Amino acid sequence: FLYFMMNQYDQAAPAFEDVLTRWTRTLGEDHPFRLKALNNLGRVQLKSGALVEAEQTLLLALTLRQAKLGADHPDVIRSLIDLGGAYLKQDRLDEAMAMLKDALAKAERCSESNIPIPSKR
Repeated sequence: FLYFMMNQYDQAAPAFEDVLTRWTRTLGEDHPFRLKALNNLGRVQLKSGALVEAEQTLLLALTLRQAKLGADHPDVIRSLIDLGGAYLKQDRLDEAMAMLKDALAKAERCSESNIPIPSKR
């Protein structure tokens, strides 16, 4: 995570891949820690310019998080925001807008229910 925060994405990617592998082996495919590691890997890929890989990873993280945690979970909101960002980077504005509007609507529902929403990391 430190490499990510320092914008050292070439070093961050292998670290996130290692964490993902370890969480998968230790906790299983659908554990929330593993899903967070998967989403974080997608964020690293996005920041490093690997847009196709980032989209695939973030879409998988979103799909698995929705199935495991439910559509309005704060981690799902984080995945929607990140995938929307991936679409923005690819100039896929309609898809980005749909993702980000969905994230906003879910965040507003969470706010009304006093559920903490994800912040920028």
